[in-house]
Amino acid sequence: MKPRLLALSLALAPPALVGLVRAEAPRLVRAEASASASASTSRSRPRHLSVGFAPDPRPLVTRGKWVYELAYADGVFTVPPPRRRELPRPTETERKMGRFMLELYVGPDLLERVRFDVPLLNGDPWAGAKTRPFDAPPDRTKHVRAKIKVEVPDTERATSAAIVDRATGKSIEIPWPRAVPTPPAPAASAAASAAPAASR
Repeated sequence: MKPRLLALSLALAPPALVGLVRAEAPRLVRAEASASASASTSRSRPRHLSVGFAPDPRPLVTRGKWVYELAYADGVFTVPPPRRRELPRPTETERKMGRFMLELYVGPDLLERVRFDVPLLNGDPWAGAKTRPFDAPPDRTKHVRAKIKVEVPDTERATSAAIVDRATGKSIEIPWPRAVPTPPAPAASAAASAAPAASR
């Protein structure tokens, strides 16, 4: 009812009826507010999903690609050395959504990122949480086994690679074919060269 018509009705109504309407209105408003609050609470997502990451860098354009054939079993990735393939022409790195990210770095700086998913792991909003609510659906992600192919650009600038889980924020370093071997520490080299001289 429009405000003007409601005011006119209240002015013409008996005093007892006016008091009843004014007394009932606040109760109905509180009931609607509590209903909407409970609905929003039931749709809330777990707090552990609020993990922040840097935005995707500009996609690299290369002819050479490294193909990782990842194996996932019981929450652990097995990452064999990737194989290289050459395309007829340079192509840009594909951008898409995914829970996991295979990232390339130049030292500590992010150079490239390729997102991917593991089947059956992307539909659980409580994935990675330490505890599950009692009213949450059953966890169907346990004992998941899958094989996934992830293709990343071949670039000489990258010095290391890692897989990052966006749900938990955890990352693991994986083999990168163009990684520069770490030279031995100077103290160790000096001790090794001095050992034969001391034996003489």
